[in-house]
Amino acid sequence: MIQGLDAEAGLRYLGGRVPSYVRLLRRFAEEHIDDVASVSASVAAGDYKAAREVAHSLKGVAGTLGAVRLQALVAALEQLLVTDGSQQDAHGLCEAAQKELESLAASILAHLST
Repeated sequence: MIQGLDAEAGLRYLGGRVPSYVRLLRRFAEEHIDDVASVSASVAAGDYKAAREVAHSLKGVAGTLGAVRLQALVAALEQLLVTDGSQQDAHGLCEAAQKELESLAASILAHLST
């Protein structure tokens, strides 16, 4: 069991196809690790549109895989960006989302390597 990951929900979304789910988990852990940093950099540059696009994409991927805590954090971040919230608030949410993403990615990769 991986904390922050509802594998049953992810598998339901993928029609119970375990090999596909495992492949997507690995790709997620390897390819999306920099997404929150990209959001944060875009916010710092004042490019809220780019930040929203990356946040929206990450939220969707997290939801598909059942990464419920990460999805909730990124959804809150995306909503803040839609309303042009403060950079300080955005950076706080980015920090929380980055910690969750790093923890989740590390847990996924460790679990898949056993």
